[in-house]
Amino acid sequence: MRISVVSAVYNEMEIMNTVSSWIDYLKNCSELSDFEVILCDDYSDLDYFKKLQNHFKDNSRVTVLSNKKNEGPGYSFSRCFQAVKYEYTLITDSDGQFPIENLERVLNVLSEKNMENIVFFTHREKKYDNMINVVGQKISNGLCNFIHKTKLNDFTCAYKFVPSKLLKNIYFDARYMNYSLDHTAKLIETEVEYIDVPVVCEIKEARKRGVLKELNRAIGRFLYINHLWYRKFLLKRRVLFHHHNE
Repeated sequence: MRISVVSAVYNEMEIMNTVSSWIDYLKNCSELSDFEVILCDDYSDLDYFKKLQNHFKDNSRVTVLSNKKNEGPGYSFSRCFQAVKYEYTLITDSDGQFPIENLERVLNVLSEKNMENIVFFTHREKKYDNMINVVGQKISNGLCNFIHKTKLNDFTCAYKFVPSKLLKNIYFDARYMNYSLDHTAKLIETEVEYIDVPVVCEIKEARKRGVLKELNRAIGRFLYINHLWYRKFLLKRRVLFHHHNE
């Protein structure tokens, strides 16, 4: 099996070490015959971007894309999806919260069940975040499962393992914090077979944001979930059509 690992990057200072750890693991993964890593830099500081480019310039397995202005992680991930060349794509965050070793769980299930063209959603066994976000994620998860008639444990989890051809045929449109919800919802719409597996999440210091910023994030999430509900309603009424290839 050959896989592409993709991530959106914005001024993450540890990304060089994180990607290096991915590469070391993937090189020694017996289930893989080849792999690539694609990063899309979302208009980071110029010095940071130069360091990122220089760090991987001699590694043919790493591709660094760049946005001409700050477009948000959703846009950056979509660019990565169009650039992948291998059969499966591993979607992961660039902050290192998901250890690359989680891939072993996915590959074991894939091998045991002898499956093809299946999507792996994941759920974090334990979430490390401030209480506002933890509560918000639980509410979002319940609402999204209700809208899509699913029972996913973590609708908002960014870590996914998806057939690349499927990703290339879907139009994703969430720009910033809602990109992981967007990925899950649009993949569910394709009616593809999927499995929900647990993954380990690294301990991270709870993110501290001002009250106004947290409020704006909550409003954005609320509006996006309303968008999902209305989109589902219009699809059911055949007002809209699916953007993916049947």
